[in-house]
Amino acid sequence: MAIGRPTSYREEYAEMLIQHMSQGMTYTSFAGHPEVRVNVDTLYNWEKLHPAFSEAKSIGKAASEYFLLEAGHSSLFDKQNFNTTMWYMMMKNMHGWRDKQETTVEAGKTLTLNYSLDDNDDS
Repeated sequence: MAIGRPTSYREEYAEMLIQHMSQGMTYTSFAGHPEVRVNVDTLYNWEKLHPAFSEAKSIGKAASEYFLLEAGHSSLFDKQNFNTTMWYMMMKNMHGWRDKQETTVEAGKTLTLNYSLDDNDDS
């Protein structure tokens, strides 16, 4: 006999999650979906207990990234109605885009970096 509160999970949540994230939404924002309304921790519990929900999260993440990349691609042709800065910040925060480059240097080795911020700068 199971102890504790019964789960509020429904099988249709897996497909709903994919649809939600396909619109560029996040995994955690699904907790606030009008038909779901649960604590974010509940999503993580469902992910552990329901393989279909875990798979939906993975599919949804890819769908969210696709949605946002498609929006960025479309903006190449219609910049008038597009906020590039917001789009870039969403890609950084939601999909791991980064500005920095990491370099590992072994002790006793010399590392020389030559770079220019201007591609036309030959100095």
